[in-house]
Amino acid sequence: VASRYRRFPLLSSWSSLLNSVGLELPALFLAAFYGTQITGWFALGQRVVAAPMTLVGRSVSQVYIGEASRLLREDPGGLRGLFVSTVRRLSFLGSGPIIALGIVAPWVFGWVFGSDWTEAGRYVQALAPMFLLQFIVSPLSGTVDVLERQDLHLLNEVLRIAFLSGGVGIAVVFNLGGFAAVLALSIMGTISYTTYGLICWYAVVAEGRQIDQETKGGSV
Repeated sequence: VASRYRRFPLLSSWSSLLNSVGLELPALFLAAFYGTQITGWFALGQRVVAAPMTLVGRSVSQVYIGEASRLLREDPGGLRGLFVSTVRRLSFLGSGPIIALGIVAPWVFGWVFGSDWTEAGRYVQALAPMFLLQFIVSPLSGTVDVLERQDLHLLNEVLRIAFLSGGVGIAVVFNLGGFAAVLALSIMGTISYTTYGLICWYAVVAEGRQIDQETKGGSV
């Protein structure tokens, strides 16, 4: 048993470490190159949107992981359908609120937190595409764990750091302003979450192919 599940401590520990680095990297970068004011606007916008997203995402993730585990035991072919249907539901559930918030965010932040925080609303506008992909993909991240593909989880975290570092590099090299730097991070974050979604889908497809091969081999 220890040998079979050795990937969990050997790979998942590094994935968790890189995940923590990736979560803190944007704020650390903004604090180092743009000062506390811009970092504060970014942090406020991120936390206000992340709180409800995390609550809903965790609930969906728990249900998804439970159903995926059941299907893997009883009907592995149903994993694809579960994955696709979950993506569709999350896209439908998240698109409206996040797009609406992106439109009215500057006014809402200025009204709720005061005029000094209106800029945080503009940052939410810049980050809206990343927030949407994060809302869709994050609940599906348990796919690689259910399928025991911790190698793919680690690969994703490495790619995520690379994408975010690319956004940081673009901002520094071209001497972008605060809003443009946040937009660059948003673009790279959107690409990162899209890549993770594709990695999860690849894991589902690869598992289906392996099961089909085993079934054909057994029948022969």
